[in-house]
Amino acid sequence: MNFRVPKSFLILFSSIFSSFGFGFCPTLIAQTYEWKEMASLPHSVYSPASFCLDSNIYFVSGAISIVPKVLSNEVWKYNINSNSWVQKNNFPGIARYGARSFVIDNFAYVVCGWDNSGSTGLKDCWRYDPVGDAWLQVLDFPGSKRYSTAAFTLLDEGYVACGYAPFTKDMWAYNPGLNTWSAKA
Repeated sequence: MNFRVPKSFLILFSSIFSSFGFGFCPTLIAQTYEWKEMASLPHSVYSPASFCLDSNIYFVSGAISIVPKVLSNEVWKYNINSNSWVQKNNFPGIARYGARSFVIDNFAYVVCGWDNSGSTGLKDCWRYDPVGDAWLQVLDFPGSKRYSTAAFTLLDEGYVACGYAPFTKDMWAYNPGLNTWSAKA
Protein backbone atom coordinates (compact mmCIF):
# COMPACT_ATOMS: atom_id res chain seq x y z
CA MET A 1 0.00 0.00 0.00
CA ASN A 2 1.32 3.44 -0.91
CA PHE A 3 0.37 5.64 2.03
CA ARG A 4 1.31 9.32 2.17
CA VAL A 5 0.76 11.69 5.05
CA PRO A 6 0.63 15.43 4.28
CA LYS A 7 3.45 17.46 5.84
CA SER A 8 0.93 19.73 7.58
CA PHE A 9 -0.58 16.69 9.32
CA LEU A 10 2.84 15.58 10.53
CA ILE A 11 3.55 19.04 11.91
CA LEU A 12 0.17 19.18 13.65
CA PHE A 13 0.50 15.62 14.99
CA SER A 14 3.97 16.39 16.35
CA SER A 15 2.63 19.56 17.93
CA ILE A 16 -0.27 17.74 19.57
CA PHE A 17 2.01 14.89 20.74
CA SER A 18 4.42 17.35 22.30
CA SER A 19 1.68 19.38 23.99
CA PHE A 20 0.99 16.46 26.31
CA GLY A 21 4.19 17.25 28.17
CA PHE A 22 6.99 15.52 26.33
CA GLY A 23 10.24 17.43 25.99
CA PHE A 24 10.92 16.18 22.50
CA CYS A 25 9.24 16.45 19.15
CA PRO A 26 8.87 13.18 17.23
CA THR A 27 8.11 13.10 13.54
CA LEU A 28 6.58 10.17 11.71
CA ILE A 29 8.38 9.31 8.49
CA ALA A 30 5.37 8.25 6.39
CA GLN A 31 7.29 6.35 3.72
CA THR A 32 9.05 4.03 6.19
CA TYR A 33 6.62 4.22 9.13
CA GLU A 34 9.45 5.11 11.48
CA TRP A 35 9.68 7.73 14.19
CA LYS A 36 12.65 10.07 14.17
CA GLU A 37 13.55 12.13 17.20
CA MET A 38 13.86 15.82 16.39
CA ALA A 39 15.62 18.59 18.33
CA SER A 40 14.54 18.78 21.96
CA LEU A 41 13.10 21.83 23.65
CA PRO A 42 15.55 23.51 26.06
CA HIS A 43 13.32 22.20 28.90
CA SER A 44 10.19 20.11 29.27
CA VAL A 45 6.80 21.79 29.18
CA TYR A 46 3.42 20.40 30.16
CA SER A 47 0.22 21.32 28.32
CA PRO A 48 1.27 24.44 26.41
CA ALA A 49 -0.95 25.96 23.75
CA SER A 50 0.46 24.84 20.41
CA PHE A 51 -0.13 25.80 16.80
CA CYS A 52 1.45 25.71 13.35
CA LEU A 53 2.22 28.76 11.21
CA ASP A 54 4.27 28.70 7.99
CA SER A 55 5.63 25.18 8.66
CA ASN A 56 6.75 26.21 12.14
CA ILE A 57 5.42 24.79 15.40
CA TYR A 58 4.87 27.16 18.32
CA PHE A 59 4.51 26.32 22.01
CA VAL A 60 3.03 29.02 24.25
CA SER A 61 3.14 29.10 28.05
CA GLY A 62 2.60 25.82 29.93
CA ALA A 63 3.89 24.25 33.13
CA ILE A 64 7.63 23.67 33.37
CA SER A 65 7.28 21.98 36.76
CA ILE A 66 4.27 20.24 38.32
CA VAL A 67 5.43 19.90 41.96
CA PRO A 68 5.81 22.66 42.84
CA LYS A 69 3.72 24.02 39.98
CA VAL A 70 5.78 26.52 37.99
CA LEU A 71 4.18 28.13 34.94
CA SER A 72 6.00 29.86 32.14
CA ASN A 73 5.15 32.65 29.68
CA GLU A 74 7.81 31.50 27.25
CA VAL A 75 7.07 31.13 23.55
CA TRP A 76 9.14 28.69 21.50
CA LYS A 77 9.20 28.27 17.73
CA TYR A 78 10.36 25.03 16.13
CA ASN A 79 11.62 25.34 12.56
CA ILE A 80 11.05 22.04 10.79
CA ASN A 81 13.59 22.85 8.05
CA SER A 82 16.50 23.63 10.38
CA ASN A 83 15.39 21.22 13.14
CA SER A 84 15.93 23.92 15.75
CA TRP A 85 14.08 25.84 18.46
CA VAL A 86 14.17 29.63 18.85
CA GLN A 87 12.71 31.52 21.80
CA LYS A 88 10.30 34.28 20.76
CA ASN A 89 8.87 37.20 22.75
CA ASN A 90 7.13 36.04 25.92
CA PHE A 91 3.37 35.64 26.05
CA PRO A 92 2.08 38.81 27.79
CA GLY A 93 -0.97 37.24 29.47
CA ILE A 94 -1.07 35.35 32.74
CA ALA A 95 1.17 32.27 32.64
CA ARG A 96 -1.02 29.21 32.14
CA TYR A 97 -1.33 25.61 31.10
CA GLY A 98 -4.23 23.93 29.33
CA ALA A 99 -4.77 26.90 27.01
CA ARG A 100 -5.85 26.13 23.46
CA SER A 101 -5.32 27.78 20.10
CA PHE A 102 -6.63 28.18 16.58
CA VAL A 103 -5.15 29.85 13.49
CA ILE A 104 -6.87 32.25 11.08
CA ASP A 105 -5.18 34.22 8.26
CA ASN A 106 -1.62 33.65 9.52
CA PHE A 107 -2.49 34.81 13.04
CA ALA A 108 -2.69 32.43 15.99
CA TYR A 109 -5.17 32.89 18.80
CA VAL A 110 -4.55 31.55 22.32
CA VAL A 111 -7.58 31.29 24.58
CA CYS A 112 -8.50 30.19 28.10
CA GLY A 113 -6.24 28.02 30.32
CA TRP A 114 -5.50 27.52 34.01
CA ASP A 115 -3.23 29.62 36.18
CA ASN A 116 -1.77 29.16 39.66
CA SER A 117 -4.39 31.23 41.50
CA GLY A 118 -6.70 28.31 42.28
CA SER A 119 -9.41 29.92 40.16
CA THR A 120 -11.67 28.04 37.79
CA GLY A 121 -9.56 29.02 34.81
CA LEU A 122 -9.07 31.91 32.44
CA LYS A 123 -11.13 33.36 29.59
CA ASP A 124 -8.87 35.89 27.92
CA CYS A 125 -7.98 35.62 24.23
CA TRP A 126 -4.75 36.77 22.56
CA ARG A 127 -3.71 37.13 18.91
CA TYR A 128 -0.13 36.35 17.88
CA ASP A 129 1.46 37.94 14.80
CA PRO A 130 4.47 35.82 13.78
CA VAL A 131 5.85 38.51 11.43
CA GLY A 132 6.16 41.12 14.19
CA ASP A 133 6.54 38.51 16.97
CA ALA A 134 3.85 40.51 18.78
CA TRP A 135 0.78 39.78 20.91
CA LEU A 136 -2.51 41.69 21.05
CA GLN A 137 -5.32 40.98 23.50
CA VAL A 138 -8.64 40.65 21.68
CA LEU A 139 -12.18 40.24 23.02
CA ASP A 140 -12.37 37.83 25.98
CA PHE A 141 -14.00 34.46 25.50
CA PRO A 142 -17.65 34.96 26.63
CA GLY A 143 -18.23 31.47 28.04
CA SER A 144 -17.27 30.41 31.53
CA LYS A 145 -13.63 30.29 32.57
CA ARG A 146 -12.11 26.96 31.55
CA TYR A 147 -9.10 24.98 30.41
CA SER A 148 -8.37 21.92 28.25
CA THR A 149 -11.00 22.89 25.70
CA ALA A 150 -11.34 21.71 22.12
CA ALA A 151 -10.29 24.44 19.69
CA PHE A 152 -10.22 24.47 15.89
CA THR A 153 -10.69 26.67 12.82
CA LEU A 154 -13.58 26.30 10.39
CA LEU A 155 -14.52 28.71 7.59
CA ASP A 156 -12.43 31.62 8.91
CA GLU A 157 -13.79 31.37 12.44
CA GLY A 158 -12.10 29.99 15.53
CA TYR A 159 -14.15 27.59 17.62
CA VAL A 160 -13.78 26.84 21.32
CA ALA A 161 -15.88 24.01 22.73
CA CYS A 162 -16.30 22.10 25.95
CA GLY A 163 -13.45 22.10 28.46
CA TYR A 164 -13.15 21.82 32.18
CA ALA A 165 -14.35 24.33 34.78
CA PRO A 166 -15.98 21.90 35.73
CA PHE A 167 -17.08 20.07 32.58
CA THR A 168 -18.73 22.29 29.99
CA LYS A 169 -20.62 21.40 26.82
CA ASP A 170 -21.11 24.72 25.04
CA MET A 171 -19.41 25.89 21.84
CA TRP A 172 -18.47 29.40 20.71
CA ALA A 173 -17.11 30.87 17.46
CA TYR A 174 -14.74 33.85 17.19
CA ASN A 175 -14.88 36.12 14.14
CA PRO A 176 -11.56 38.03 13.93
CA GLY A 177 -12.84 40.52 11.33
CA LEU A 178 -15.56 41.71 13.69
CA ASN A 179 -13.76 40.82 16.96
CA THR A 180 -16.92 39.07 18.15
CA TRP A 181 -17.85 35.74 19.72
CA SER A 182 -21.16 33.97 19.04
CA ALA A 183 -22.73 30.96 20.75
CA LYS A 184 -23.03 27.94 18.46
CA ALA A 185 -24.34 25.21 20.73
